[in-house]
Amino acid sequence: MISGTRSGSYEMSTHLLNTTRPRTGNASENASRPNAISVTNLSYRAAGNKGRSIEILNNVDLTVKEGEFVAIVGPSGCGKSTLLNLIAGLIKVEGDSLSVFGAPVRGISPRIGYVFQTHALLPWRSVLKNVEIGMEMRGESATERRQRAMDALKQLGLEGFEDHYPSEISGGMRQRVSLARTLVAGPDILLMDEPFGALDAQTKLLIQDLFIEYWENHRKTVVFVTHDLSEAITMADRILVMSSRPGRFKSAYSIDIERPRHLAHVRTMPQYTMYWERIWEDLKEEAKTAMLTRATGG
Repeated sequence: MISGTRSGSYEMSTHLLNTTRPRTGNASENASRPNAISVTNLSYRAAGNKGRSIEILNNVDLTVKEGEFVAIVGPSGCGKSTLLNLIAGLIKVEGDSLSVFGAPVRGISPRIGYVFQTHALLPWRSVLKNVEIGMEMRGESATERRQRAMDALKQLGLEGFEDHYPSEISGGMRQRVSLARTLVAGPDILLMDEPFGALDAQTKLLIQDLFIEYWENHRKTVVFVTHDLSEAITMADRILVMSSRPGRFKSAYSIDIERPRHLAHVRTMPQYTMYWERIWEDLKEEAKTAMLTRATGG
């Protein structure tokens, strides 16, 4: 992996990023950083039909280094989103099986930002006010939060829509507002649950490029759930494959592709095809199992 400055049509403003100086590094430097997330022997059951409980996760172990970009792929219903919700403190964790920066998870932490599958915007607040909400809760001045929110909206192609309400913009635009809201809050960890799935194909490619440039310059810790193998390979340092339910990690792949990455170029590399074929072969059996389980009602 190499570090450096990349050029392009998108430049992330300091107001949007809300970080200190850009950080660069390589895989060996990532390895020497402390753990941002540690999960040890974590299992989780949820209530099912007729009073039955369903085992969602089984003995999950996960370590994510500070500044690492980890993608998680797995069949539908295997517990990927549940795992993110547990890390985020949205679901109560029993015991000390999960920690963030060395501290047990005990509810929601301001150090964690979460971009959901759906936008989760407040319908009674304008686009601008939705982006400002995290800064507002921290007591930042109206002038500062407006400037940073406006910069974020401009960078994500939403300039001119700041006074619209969520019901007045498209689904893809709402998801971009959600991303802007998370980035301007300046979290240390980003949990992202299929964040670009609602975007049209062209916008998805543009926002992926924009986001990976942001990440390569600032190296936030990212845990990124996706069903899109191409997205995982082009963006992540490491890809973890989950089994069918009850979910557990069955394999891991380190993505040895140089940075900075130009995502369209990565898709032309022989390594890309190799990773795609190997990971899909690993994932395919789990996807078949999950599909058959759903079909038989298991």
